[in-house]
Amino acid sequence: MHFITLSLMVILLAGCPSPSTSTCGHETNCVELDLGVPSDQSVGMPDLAAATDLGVATDLGMAGPKGVCSVDRWCFSNPLPQGNTIWSAWALDANNVWAVGEAGTLIHWDGRDWSGQSRRVDRPLRGVWGVDANNVWAVGADGVILKWNGVSWITQRSGTNTNLYGVWASDTNNVWAVGDSMLILHWDGSSWTEQSRGSSATLKSIWGTSANNIWAVSEGGEILRWNGSGWSRQATGFKRLERIFGIDANNAWAVGNMGAVVRWDGSAWTAQSSGVTEDLYGGFAQDGNNVWAVGTKGTLIKWNGSSWAPQTSGTEEALLSMWGSDASNVSVMGSGGMLLRWNGSRWSAPSEQVREHTVGVWALDKRNVWAVGPKGTVLKWDGNAWTPQSIGRSDWLYSVFGFDDKNVWAVGGGGLVLKWNGSTWTQQPTRTTSNLLGIWGSAPNNVWAVGAGGTILKWDGSAWAAQASGSSSELWGVWGSAPNDVWVVGRTGTILRLNGGVWTTQRTGGRTGYYAVRGSDPSNVWIAGDDGAMVHWDGRGFSDSVAGGGVGASMYGLWVKDAKSAWASVTNGSVLHWDGTTWTVEASGVYSPIAAISGAGNQLWAVGSYGNIFQKEL
Repeated sequence: MHFITLSLMVILLAGCPSPSTSTCGHETNCVELDLGVPSDQSVGMPDLAAATDLGVATDLGMAGPKGVCSVDRWCFSNPLPQGNTIWSAWALDANNVWAVGEAGTLIHWDGRDWSGQSRRVDRPLRGVWGVDANNVWAVGADGVILKWNGVSWITQRSGTNTNLYGVWASDTNNVWAVGDSMLILHWDGSSWTEQSRGSSATLKSIWGTSANNIWAVSEGGEILRWNGSGWSRQATGFKRLERIFGIDANNAWAVGNMGAVVRWDGSAWTAQSSGVTEDLYGGFAQDGNNVWAVGTKGTLIKWNGSSWAPQTSGTEEALLSMWGSDASNVSVMGSGGMLLRWNGSRWSAPSEQVREHTVGVWALDKRNVWAVGPKGTVLKWDGNAWTPQSIGRSDWLYSVFGFDDKNVWAVGGGGLVLKWNGSTWTQQPTRTTSNLLGIWGSAPNNVWAVGAGGTILKWDGSAWAAQASGSSSELWGVWGSAPNDVWVVGRTGTILRLNGGVWTTQRTGGRTGYYAVRGSDPSNVWIAGDDGAMVHWDGRGFSDSVAGGGVGASMYGLWVKDAKSAWASVTNGSVLHWDGTTWTVEASGVYSPIAAISGAGNQLWAVGSYGNIFQKEL
């Protein structure tokens, strides 16, 4: 069996073009992550990729850490505190840490919890620095500069639309920002002005010890220095440099491409052997014997005063930023909200972080929710935390559905059907090798599964049996209003209906694929698919519309509560809400795809890439 790569636009830094030239657009740098998925099982799934307005964490009436919430009250349930890539962090003290990242992510640590701070932009933020609790700056794509005044973030006019990557301040009247085209901006307490601009190379980071002693590093391997009156090239010829940090005027480090580390000793910059070849993107120096650098593939190295040595991070995620309060309290953030902490002896991730991708979800109630995904991923929510459940195999799982906590089914690649009996998952024979992509039932003895090649299977309480669908399309979604009134949808515009025991084609042909179908009664059925395609059945006929932004905004999940309440998950990271009149966009908190959505009672659940799971209270 051969394997293909499932492309994930996940804001990892791994040698892709710079943001100004990358085809990833505002999503800065990109990398393909090989999930090692058999090609006959991953067919057709949305790319689980590349985060919106993060509000204050909401107490959902559950124990445990809180997740950051969007303005539309979609709150991270996993990972915690949030799942967006973090590019930079700055700590005033152990109770005041700011971190910034993709899609305008702004979060703050108060010594107990992370909370979202009202977002001013939806573009990536790449650098953050401050001088006190009332003066913090953040910079990012298209020249955006934000300032925290102790109450809220306000936008400052930068005078440029050039991407900015780093910011550093010595006091409230001396702040510098750097970016593309060797751009250097300076804040004098009242306005930002251009201080220097050079070649097409990009300045990636800036750091200093005073208003008269500052360094900036470039992707061209140059190191610039400010002496209080002008900028000059202090060193050249190094590999691409991504971050500069240090302790004092005689101890500074810059890190970058292929494990590059260079050190300033007060008189000269010299290359050091890091012992690694992965790209390095962040670092933190507590003192001369406690210096760390982090990078791609979970790379983490420590300087002990004489040499660099690797440390075990326990992850393969890209690690991008660091901060600490002392040598026994250091933290790292990175791709997909990855968070690690150093306690003086080892690195560990919070126990509440589950990193598996998820593409299907079903909610029974607030204490029983299941999510499924690649590599045999099954996660179970118990009202407090998500816990992996073992199925004893690594097949793709696409969809999950149940009736109670002892009757839950999951379907996946190669005709796989699994059933949860309250304690274990067991396989049920299906006599098919077709990928099964959707499942739904009206009762434990009337369950339907659909999949590739027009496959429709029915469970009668004792065995699965194939049904004649009359279609050869990939079938993705199934739902019914009654045991004998069932809808199935799929690629090439396929809509099938079981009515009176016979499957009939309601629609077929065309390039539009349909992936989800849900309703509340026989006269209120919604069908969602490619490029914002929405189809509604009112009991008499179909009506078509476009929602969620149209082209590129495909929908793989639907949940319908009643005629005035429905939600759809969108591959651009948003959630659509139907209020009985129109579909409106809700911010989930990410820009990466949301693959599925489910609800129970007054709660909604949505799942997607990097283990992103959201909960919303209605």
